[in-house]
Amino acid sequence: MILLAGQTLTPKAVFYPETQPLNLIDRGVSTSSITIGPEAPVLTVDDWIKDDTDPGKGIIWRVKSVETAYERDTRTVQLEHVISTLKDVLIFGSLGGSNASAESMARQALSRQSIWTLGRFEFSRTLPYQFNNQTVFAALETICGTLDGWRWEYDLTTLPFKLHIVKKSDDVASELRASRNLVALRRVVDRSGMYTRFYPVGARNIHIAGDYVSKNEDVYGVIAHTETDQSIRSKEMLRAWAEDKLSRHAEPSVSITATALELSRATGEPLDKLTLGRVCRVPLPEFGTTIRETITRLSWSDKIRQPETVTVTLANELIDVASILKQTSGSGSRNAGGSAQSQEEDHAWIEDTTDHVLIVAEAVAGTDEAGNVDWSRVASIMVDGTGIYQRVIKTEGDMVTAQTAITANENAITLEAQRAQDAEGSLSSRITVEAGRITSEVARATTAEGGLSTRITQTADAVSSVASRTTTLEGDVTTIQGSGIWQNRDSITSVVGKFTTDGTNVQLIDGAGLYVKRDGVAIAVVDKGNVLSSINASAESVDISASKINLTGYVTASQLSAANARIDNLLSGTTTMTLCNARDIRMGGYSFYRRTITVDGTTYNVIGWGAGD
Repeated sequence: MILLAGQTLTPKAVFYPETQPLNLIDRGVSTSSITIGPEAPVLTVDDWIKDDTDPGKGIIWRVKSVETAYERDTRTVQLEHVISTLKDVLIFGSLGGSNASAESMARQALSRQSIWTLGRFEFSRTLPYQFNNQTVFAALETICGTLDGWRWEYDLTTLPFKLHIVKKSDDVASELRASRNLVALRRVVDRSGMYTRFYPVGARNIHIAGDYVSKNEDVYGVIAHTETDQSIRSKEMLRAWAEDKLSRHAEPSVSITATALELSRATGEPLDKLTLGRVCRVPLPEFGTTIRETITRLSWSDKIRQPETVTVTLANELIDVASILKQTSGSGSRNAGGSAQSQEEDHAWIEDTTDHVLIVAEAVAGTDEAGNVDWSRVASIMVDGTGIYQRVIKTEGDMVTAQTAITANENAITLEAQRAQDAEGSLSSRITVEAGRITSEVARATTAEGGLSTRITQTADAVSSVASRTTTLEGDVTTIQGSGIWQNRDSITSVVGKFTTDGTNVQLIDGAGLYVKRDGVAIAVVDKGNVLSSINASAESVDISASKINLTGYVTASQLSAANARIDNLLSGTTTMTLCNARDIRMGGYSFYRRTITVDGTTYNVIGWGAGD
């Protein structure tokens, strides 16, 4: 196996697991686990690892958890296919439409993150899709659930990875024979989630002609089911939606589990190669039949020590209660709670899957003939292995007018509130509480005067407060037009104007700043990075620097030193001078003067004292 450098494809280290159970799933997230010794590199949660041996060669795994057994000096690392990264991204708010393309919905969902892009999409399907506060992974599962015979293929050679949504092949790709590679076989037929009569209900309690659609009632009898989809507003679209759902639920599911031997490496025979998503043929001559089903799961108890022993699951379209709930909640369909009303309906449903629980309650108001009422409010709580997510969203028409959210995981609790744009611009606020930090933000979206935001960050060591009109982020450095205060145990920094900060250090570009430390105070005025004037006060001195310093009023100085000084009117009691250079000195109407006279051809300098000039 190859440890990759962070979330990139650069090799960082090569190591060899001692054991590796492997579970490959055609539709969903494949998983594995490895046991490694002390010589293996340190693995942390969210590391990426590339599998370089069969089976599973080429898969990039993400580390889900690491458990250390100190007494045996080993580590057990749980792995999940890198497609699981799509479970990290939430489609916050609403995405979809009443007549949307499945391909466009898949591309829009994937555009919410940067690790995956959509490659080939081999289906043409238009349906009412609607996603509210779901993960990208759940949205893609919902979209694919409306496609007949779909499967996922992955291109993991470069970033971003490509997800191909392709049609399942009906050609036989492998074979299990009792005399060759089939060890045991078990077949299960399940009618959970099956219905043959479907009563669909659309927006404002609309129904189709005859109230229901049906299929296979003559074979399985009447198994009734009803659902409501508030996004469907026409009878024609309601019937198309109902017929599509019924076609995927009118048959019982059939699953076949086989214990087999993977012989392809030894024999080189194509039919011995067991491949996910491909049809496998199982001849059963003692029953006079042959099973042809798609391989949906391949499991090895240890692919390193027993690569030839594999458990194979073959099935038709798997339908169970969890998948029904996932499809209905994801596409905007719900099981109606109580009787439907002409103008308002309330709905609630629970989605319980292997990786999360979702509780949703919705209040919907339709429109009257004048079109005066059209809004909905959805409240949801989702709990999965990473945390708890609570959302309340109100929509009016196609616009989300208000939403609030609370997110809690092992690292932080986040509270968010947003209000749609009004005359002064839209508002949002957020509070994030972490183990060593509390951050609160309030922002107003762009208005005629520009965007506004304030942020207060508090840690055990410091407090910072920033109010800005415009903010630009470049790497770890933020450029702000506004004001900020940073305070810790040793200093206070306060700036107004344009400045940059990395959260701790501040560089003033244009404006004024006040800096208070234990050993002094500094005030500076800066223009385009140049200090125009400054005052620095320490225990020993005060330094003032400016092109001009103006003093107005009575100034007293116990000592004064000046290289150049001009005093228009000096009022002094006692003045002591070492040297006085003056053209004239006048005191009380008398003047000191110096004259140059010539007597008998000799020039003399004469100093005198007298009245007048």
